[in-house]
Amino acid sequence: MMTELRKFYYFTTSFLVVGLGWMAWNLFYFQQSNPGLEICLLKNTVGLPCPSCGTTRSVLHLLQGDLSTAFFLNPFGIVAFMGMVVFPFWILYDYWYGKKTLWTYYLQFINFFSNKKFSIVVIVLVLLNWIWNIQKGI
Repeated sequence: MMTELRKFYYFTTSFLVVGLGWMAWNLFYFQQSNPGLEICLLKNTVGLPCPSCGTTRSVLHLLQGDLSTAFFLNPFGIVAFMGMVVFPFWILYDYWYGKKTLWTYYLQFINFFSNKKFSIVVIVLVLLNWIWNIQKGI
């Protein structure tokens, strides 16, 4: 039976591999062959961007060193980029040294997120980002 800890590391690693693969595909293939292709289910269905629309383009601009464009496309891109840079090394550190620091941090984050005040602030920020995406017409 797989432990919760092991499931967490498998899921996190799989999520990173998919995310990094998506970035690589966009960076090296997708942008040259299909510029402007939208994959957002919400945008394709109802015509409204979701709160994360523009995140991929934001990360691509960060890779080119264009912080201001990345921020204005979607601030979530900065968070996603930081996660894509930090988490692989964090996972490797835990694996090589037999530690579970990422798991411990995750549990602390979940505990912190259960605080209603913090959760409300995060929800408001996501809603404001969504409104901003709709306003920008992303």
